[in-house]
Amino acid sequence: MRHIYVTALLFGLLIFQPVLSGIATNFVFLGVLTLTGWLLPASSRRVMIGVVALAILAVGIDICESTGSFHVSSVAALPGRLVVTAVIVCILLYCAGSILWALLKAEEVCMDVVVASVNFYLILGFIWAHIYSLLTEYSPGAFLAATSGEGLSLKFIYFSFVTMTTLGYGDVVPQTPMAQTLACVEAIIGQLYVPVVVAYLLSLHTGRKLESEKEDGEERLP
Repeated sequence: MRHIYVTALLFGLLIFQPVLSGIATNFVFLGVLTLTGWLLPASSRRVMIGVVALAILAVGIDICESTGSFHVSSVAALPGRLVVTAVIVCILLYCAGSILWALLKAEEVCMDVVVASVNFYLILGFIWAHIYSLLTEYSPGAFLAATSGEGLSLKFIYFSFVTMTTLGYGDVVPQTPMAQTLACVEAIIGQLYVPVVVAYLLSLHTGRKLESEKEDGEERLP
């Protein structure tokens, strides 16, 4: 049931994020991702302590930057928003790795495995969205019609899933070669993901079924 809870969290984050703004957006996002990491079966106590510490650090930086009480850029040559986005990407990569490990270790196809593959797809979309955000920090003109500030992450989440499904409305357009390359790679991954996962689950199910039939046949032999 853990993967089903993760699905509910990720879809909830995707649906309700438009009603959030400012500090609340990153706070809720980091909270949901931390809870997602804790729910995943591959989570270990030490790793989760690190994930929670990173989430608390990112929320603290975001609050300080928003209130103007402290600026990360005054200590390091990095804007606070860039640090927060990098932390979110790290947590997302950890969650994606945990789900991928669980999928590769699966011995049979069950509802939990199918739901885990859906979660992996959703997390991929969030990862690419924040990679686009990181790119925009270094190259502000990387995307055309991308808003700035509070609406930036929401706009890139929308653009990421539109690109991954190759829907392509064209309201957000990558302008630089790096942005165009990233969009192409995400579109290719999105198109290959479904057939590859279906083929993997089908082969896993078929192999398990053949193995079960072989064991039944051996038991019937005198």
